[in-house]
Amino acid sequence: MPIYQFEDGSQTFIPDTNPETIEKVKKDYELSKKGQASVLGDIGTQAVRGFQKIGEGLLTTAATPVDLFFDTDLTQSIVDHYKKVDVGEAKTTAGEVTRYLVQFGLPGFGTAGALSKFGKLGKFKSAIGAGVVDGAVATDDVVTLQDTFLNTNSESDEQRLARLNGSEAAYERLKNKIQVGLEGGAIVFGAPLALKLAGKVGGAALDTVTPAASYIAKTLAPKNFKQISDQVDEDQTKILFNIFKPENFRFFGESPDKLVGQTKYMRLGMVNAVQNQVDNTFNGITNVISKAVNSGTISQDTALRLTRSIEDYMFPKIRIDFQNPGADKAVKQAEAKKIQEEAFESIKKIENDYIDYKSVGLDYETNSISNLLQNNKSIIEDFSQKILDYSDANSKSFMNLFLPDELRDEIAENMGMYGTRLYRRYLDNAQINPELKESAIKELQEQLTIGSKEAESVFNELAVPGPKNKVSSTIETPRLLEEGLRMEKGILKGKTLTNLPATRRALGEVAGYLSGDWQKAIKNTQLVASLTAKKQANLVGKQEMFKNIKTLDEVAEQTGGAKFLKTEQELLQQARKSEDGTFRIFDSEGRPTTYRKFKAEDAGALDGMYATEKTYNALLGASSDLAANSDIISKAYASLLGVKAAAQYGKTVLSGGAQVRNFTSIPFFSLLNGNLGSTGRFIDSVSTSFAGLLDPKTRLLKKDIIEELTEQGMLQKGGAQLGETLELARLASDNSEWVKGVFKIRDSAPVKFAEKAYGMTDNAGRVYNYLNEKTRFRNALAKNLDGEVPIDSAKNIIEFKDLIKSSRGSAAIKPRDIINNYGEEALERFIRNEAGEITANTVQNYQRIVPIVKDVIRRLPLGNFVAFPSEIIRNTYNALGRGVKELTSNNSEMQKIGMRRLTGAVATTSAIPVGLQSLGQLLTGVSKDAIDAYKRSFAAPWDRTATLVPIASDKNGTPTQFFNFSYMNPYDYLARPMTRVIQEYENGVRDEESLSKIALDAFGNATLEMFQSFAEPAFSAQAVFEAVSGKTSTGRKVWNEGDTLGDQTAKGFYHVINTLLPTATPFDVAFDPTAKNAIGLGIKSKNFGRAIIGSTNGKGEDKILDSRGNKIDVAETLVQAFSGIKVVRPQIERTIKYRAFEAQRAIRDTTNEFNSILRSTDSTSAQRVLQGYINENEDRFLALRDLYTAIEDARKLGLSDSQIEQQLKSARVANYKDVMRGIFKPIEANVDLVSASRSGIQQPVLDLSGIEMFQDLTGQFITPQRRKEMTRAAQILREEEEDKLIGT
Repeated sequence: MPIYQFEDGSQTFIPDTNPETIEKVKKDYELSKKGQASVLGDIGTQAVRGFQKIGEGLLTTAATPVDLFFDTDLTQSIVDHYKKVDVGEAKTTAGEVTRYLVQFGLPGFGTAGALSKFGKLGKFKSAIGAGVVDGAVATDDVVTLQDTFLNTNSESDEQRLARLNGSEAAYERLKNKIQVGLEGGAIVFGAPLALKLAGKVGGAALDTVTPAASYIAKTLAPKNFKQISDQVDEDQTKILFNIFKPENFRFFGESPDKLVGQTKYMRLGMVNAVQNQVDNTFNGITNVISKAVNSGTISQDTALRLTRSIEDYMFPKIRIDFQNPGADKAVKQAEAKKIQEEAFESIKKIENDYIDYKSVGLDYETNSISNLLQNNKSIIEDFSQKILDYSDANSKSFMNLFLPDELRDEIAENMGMYGTRLYRRYLDNAQINPELKESAIKELQEQLTIGSKEAESVFNELAVPGPKNKVSSTIETPRLLEEGLRMEKGILKGKTLTNLPATRRALGEVAGYLSGDWQKAIKNTQLVASLTAKKQANLVGKQEMFKNIKTLDEVAEQTGGAKFLKTEQELLQQARKSEDGTFRIFDSEGRPTTYRKFKAEDAGALDGMYATEKTYNALLGASSDLAANSDIISKAYASLLGVKAAAQYGKTVLSGGAQVRNFTSIPFFSLLNGNLGSTGRFIDSVSTSFAGLLDPKTRLLKKDIIEELTEQGMLQKGGAQLGETLELARLASDNSEWVKGVFKIRDSAPVKFAEKAYGMTDNAGRVYNYLNEKTRFRNALAKNLDGEVPIDSAKNIIEFKDLIKSSRGSAAIKPRDIINNYGEEALERFIRNEAGEITANTVQNYQRIVPIVKDVIRRLPLGNFVAFPSEIIRNTYNALGRGVKELTSNNSEMQKIGMRRLTGAVATTSAIPVGLQSLGQLLTGVSKDAIDAYKRSFAAPWDRTATLVPIASDKNGTPTQFFNFSYMNPYDYLARPMTRVIQEYENGVRDEESLSKIALDAFGNATLEMFQSFAEPAFSAQAVFEAVSGKTSTGRKVWNEGDTLGDQTAKGFYHVINTLLPTATPFDVAFDPTAKNAIGLGIKSKNFGRAIIGSTNGKGEDKILDSRGNKIDVAETLVQAFSGIKVVRPQIERTIKYRAFEAQRAIRDTTNEFNSILRSTDSTSAQRVLQGYINENEDRFLALRDLYTAIEDARKLGLSDSQIEQQLKSARVANYKDVMRGIFKPIEANVDLVSASRSGIQQPVLDLSGIEMFQDLTGQFITPQRRKEMTRAAQILREEEEDKLIGT
């Protein structure tokens, strides 16, 4: 029988050498290898092949008419060329699908999408366009539907075309392309209709059951439903954390309720919107100037003149205070007005002479520098006017904002001319120039008439950043509007630095006037404008917040809450006023409650009202029990937190995979709420969130929607993970200079770009859900304006307080009432506010992290990204709470939204993962038993409760590759505890455990799974523990016991460094005793780096190897790096060996432990020796039972007994053949040791040989006592059977 050798060197016997036989053998061989091929690698390779085929198809389409009319073979030569550069046939089904999606999907649907935008016949036109493009990119090897289902000829089109030539081949090729085009057009035309129909059917099905579900929900729901949304965080944590106060487990902390808690974020949203508007304007201006300079339109000198004019227009007093600091107010006022007017004229002239706005894609009327500056100036002026109004006792808008008369007069006199004075020394602890310091000391000597030493002492005191000097203080008092530095003691007490320009310059005053570079000048002006607007908005926002809180107290009964403010008259009816101005009211058990009075200077509109001490402190922002932990921490602890922050930063911002995973998780946040928005809305969400990442102009063009999103709190610096990491970095940097130095890496352009991209991705998740909520909410209200709608937004309750009704203990309103009383625009505001609040409650939001996580756990060296799982829990509970609230409303359209929300929550947390796994099983033929066997015995710890989707298998249905879906689904975290419960139950039943033990194990391990993220050591701490112990959490050795202490230390140190290195680092460090450097540092390239270098230098894939000498699959490595997808390849044979080593260690330890009992010198009783013998055998049994379970699982996963035996022998497992048969063989007692242990003791000789210990390696360990009981029970049963047989 002949032998055939394949390309990879493998050989096989074949029946004959006919070409058909050989072709069939080759195909069968490739088919058998499909399970071994890398699915991800094949997807990447076939994506490239798809692009190749596009080029081949287009060129053959152009050449075919030439062959048809001139009878040439030009097309065949093109086909032959592409065969030479072809990357190869698909090895997996996924690869084949990818190739066709790229070849036809990209060009076809792109054309279809463009054509569908024109006219009523858009869908038909798009189908025609897609069909034409599909035909154009079709190649000879494409199999049509007609070929698949109607063609009985075994010869493929590719084989037939290879036989033909000239015009005959051209005619057949053209016919094939037309056929492909017709089929492609039909699919494009029909697929959307089918999907739309399916969507309508599904939606209709949900809508049909909604009334019944609503009735059930109303019946089961509590009458006072406000508990569901307000106390969800409290309810879930009271059970688990009884030792902590409930206030620490809800985002609003000790505030009276969620609505009051929201007022803080309303204020924050307003401040952020104002600051972003100013910053976006200046970023746009900087971009325009930069493009003009780069294009050579304006010179560097002209750009500097322009930027200085911008500062003169915005803040003319800055120049005056340097040029003429001693002038009186009237002179300064007149001079400032003149400088401002001249500056604006200069700006407009430079614009008209040098800048072409059309060339940079901007409209002059709305986005010219002069117009943008006028808008920014008006923002600052408007807030200045509000501050004056709020502090005017004669104004109708009086809100109890008290300003010192001189400060109020200064604001009024300098309206539109003055900004907050800032100093680099206080902003970023900048170094002081020695020459400028000397000038400042001389100035202080002259102005204060003091000696040089005293002047130097005064300056040194000024130069210390601290609460007295730091202008970026977040304490909102009227004094923050001053020039920022007012000394509280010493010779400068009560004075400012206005008349000390040299001192201001030495402290690094932020001023464009002092900059010789246009870019620095515009940045300084932007910083002054931004912080001025921020401080003004903070002060105004604080006053409005107190006014809103008072309103919420007034309508508390309508919203289902309780009043929390009391008047003095109300309290006098219950108690006397104390000497300190407080009231103490005692309950029936004699416990006192203290009420404190709000003062106008602290709480504005709450002036004269009283609240409990807890509420008083919460509303004024006083330190709670948790917040009392000062941000001032020891340098050693700051270093520990700095390392934790650096590790987390490297695993997120500086990880390409994490960046991609963060992006792919966006749809899940919306899906949790039942929001399946359109593709267009997803694209809008992403483009809006990422606006300005590459070109600041894009934020100007989207400024209206960006302002709306910022005000609603959708645009932040990032989500839970990034927010937590940056806050940790800030806390550590404030208390440790070296940590601050490490995080200066954030100032580099690439890192800054990566951080912005990560934060913008987090924003995109919120924006997508917000836009979906807004659209869905608007559509629902349009269909039913008369049904009551539940209200979650404090903004809406405050604005529409006169229209609110109480419904089931919660606030509700009729949309038609809003329109009738306030108009259509008010209804749109209502919709935006509700959508914003729903999204804030149900999508990752660092601003709403519960205090126990934000103020305590986050600061411990425990847990990694603890804010993320905390938010997952909060989001899910809030989504369920909102869904039930909607379902129980009396508005039919809101009921439908509630049903979809609850369905989305179920789908996200359970249905989709289960469905994907089932689909994978169906496509690969992998059984559920095989998946369970792998997870039980061979999966890594983090994969055991993950959702593993089989994506490849061998011909026997054994899984060869899994896709870990848990890496993409953020809500997988909630499913893991239940998965652990199921696993523990199955394991317990298999091992014949009692139901009580099964329940205890299930609950304990599920709880551990749930809270592992909070309690496990942080990356940094875990790495240190592993370095000390010499072994990782997965059992991999960090160092060997035979290593010297020096080698152990070096290996442990480099292990810690490797753990802390950013994921994007292209290499690992390791201890290398042969290294030429003094510290034994060895560098090992990671697979990604090797794949990049190897694939670009023409090595060939066969020669690209990892650090162990194994071949690297380049395509798979690159796809995993850029997609964030994690593929798991079962390593059954290698893992069974590790399990065997573990079992052998247990066998050795139990034998040694028993022998140590025998060797003990005390008078060991026979009973103790016997009990020791039984106990050690039980431990031995449990270890071997686990090994036997792994052996059984390995058999299910395709490992032969000979392969298993080889690994057990390699690990030197005692009695391995018995173990493979499932037989437990007990410890063989050392007779000599047993005899020796009895010598000299007046006790009978101990005989262990008669104790029966042999049993099967299944179920529970059977002790001698239990064996006797079982034997006696069996004997009684036999006697009963005998009695029955003889009739007695």
